[in-house]
Amino acid sequence: MVSKEPHFDFATDAPDRACTGNLIVLDTLIEMLEDQFNIDTPHFTFYWLPDGQLEDLAPCSSDGPACFRPGDGAIYSSFLPATHEVVHAVFAEHDLHPFLDEGIANLMQEATPSTHEPTVTIRDVLSYDGESADYPDSYRGRGAHFLRFLIDRHGFERVGTLLKASSPKVDLNSHSELFEESLGEPLSDLLVAYETAPLCPLVESRFAMLECGSPTIPRDVVESRWDATIQPDCSAMDTLGRVDATHWTPRTIEIDTAGSYEVSVNATLSGRAEVVLGRCGGGCEQGVYVRIAEGQSATVDLSEGLHYLLIVQHEDAADPIDLNVRRTDG
Repeated sequence: MVSKEPHFDFATDAPDRACTGNLIVLDTLIEMLEDQFNIDTPHFTFYWLPDGQLEDLAPCSSDGPACFRPGDGAIYSSFLPATHEVVHAVFAEHDLHPFLDEGIANLMQEATPSTHEPTVTIRDVLSYDGESADYPDSYRGRGAHFLRFLIDRHGFERVGTLLKASSPKVDLNSHSELFEESLGEPLSDLLVAYETAPLCPLVESRFAMLECGSPTIPRDVVESRWDATIQPDCSAMDTLGRVDATHWTPRTIEIDTAGSYEVSVNATLSGRAEVVLGRCGGGCEQGVYVRIAEGQSATVDLSEGLHYLLIVQHEDAADPIDLNVRRTDG
């Protein structure tokens, strides 16, 4: 089956197992990236191979669950929605330096438990001159963290200029003119400023642009709490993942007063449900990432502003999930 979407063709032999929201959210992500970075996306094909076919049918050079092959103009993935690979596809015509290519893909991908702590130095990452397929996992956290720093400092459009001006297989330490021409600031000055940037894992620093466009749960003003009962339904326009495995529905809450909040998750799914909480806009100073399992609660310090909640089921199930958020310190 091939579904023709505005920016890509979606090909799979298991269309009835893909949640409806996947294709909608991928087109939304592409439009966001085009708008933020002033870029046009080349049309590509997304092959979804959910049943162990990736190794047999996809020409990926790594052993991961997905890859984008620029020569094919195609994504091959065993999971959905694979937003990381979609970001690669958006920038495919510009042949980015791996540090920038992987950095922006990590920043814009869907929420995952992967932390990608920034462990190696920024100089090590800038010095990488190998193939994108061989880009070390240990570099991903630092690359994404530095990209977040650049976007916060100079904005999406100017960083987009830097991305499009870069090229692979060069030591960016010796091509500092790219930074000054694109951002208006020498690389040496950027690195001095970056030394004082607070560190945090990727799950806190990512932008969460997609999740944060989801419907808002209304607040009980008198009780200062939010209550919702949600059934992640793969036929719904806002549910992502796959019918017979992990799928989730995003929602948001608006915190008008910073403080301590208790988040509770109740269901009868025998450990097959959880809620993921994060802050819209992310950032190492105000970012948060918490996973609360079914039947559990967590007390979290939340800053003022919009936060996202992913209501997750890890198997196909028909039971709803009760979500409660209440302030505990005022």
